[in-house]
Amino acid sequence: MYEVFEISSKSEIEQLGTKEKFWVNDAEKGFKQLFKLGRDKTGENWAEKVACELANLLGLPHAHYELAKYEEQMGTVSDSFVPSNSRFIHGNELLAKVNREYPVDQFYRVRDYKLEIVLSLVRLMERNNSIMGSLNQFIGYIVFDCLIANQDRHHENWGYLVDETRKVTLAPTYDHAAGFGCKVSAEDAKRRVETNDMKFTVESFCRRAKTPFYTKDEKKVSTYGACRIAAKFDKDAFCDWVDKVGKIQMKDLENIFAQIPSEWIEQDVITFSIRVIQVNQKRLLALKEEVCL
Repeated sequence: MYEVFEISSKSEIEQLGTKEKFWVNDAEKGFKQLFKLGRDKTGENWAEKVACELANLLGLPHAHYELAKYEEQMGTVSDSFVPSNSRFIHGNELLAKVNREYPVDQFYRVRDYKLEIVLSLVRLMERNNSIMGSLNQFIGYIVFDCLIANQDRHHENWGYLVDETRKVTLAPTYDHAAGFGCKVSAEDAKRRVETNDMKFTVESFCRRAKTPFYTKDEKKVSTYGACRIAAKFDKDAFCDWVDKVGKIQMKDLENIFAQIPSEWIEQDVITFSIRVIQVNQKRLLALKEEVCL
């Protein structure tokens, strides 16, 4: 089983985001850790841990998460990926530099948050700052979001690190607590797996997964649609990541979920979540067959 870490004290409250979270000073490691509480009646905590392990399996740069408790409250703890000599620049800050009217404080239904513009910005950052492979890495984030049905890649859920020498790097992917349909109840998870109602199946759930991105003509982008856009933008990067996705086996998924303590997740939810990954894996591989000629 994955270890559940006990958090004994707070150091400072983190204001960013919508969930309760605070920083913990780890004297032994010499850097800060962020403790974040998952919302009640959701699987946000285990989703963060599963996403971490799955990203690790794919070789995708990611923040590392562990299950944790603070005063019997369930959450996750993660090491800060921002070195002491660096600062973190969120996506909305960069988008505001290219669009002075960009709504930096609005998280959802931001029609100016267009995926094509974001991908162009990532490419521009790569060229201007000699960040080799950063566009490939960001497209990996888009593919990963589709795989796990993550619908929360808003403009503060990606960004760049800038150190004291002005060296710029793309930050690892983080905050995947909206993945795997983790807000679906155990009862609905079981029904979705077993139903003959084509509008309520796991496949239907995956098809309806939306990102916060919009298209150029201001239509909401699905997680699958985002991959189609990314594939047109950089086919080689897309194909490379889907090749890695295709190597994930059922035993890999079962092994990851088997290590989540039973008090954190129910078996019906595990069955549903694995099915979500498998359905999206199949969809990604089909898209690869279409575009990666």
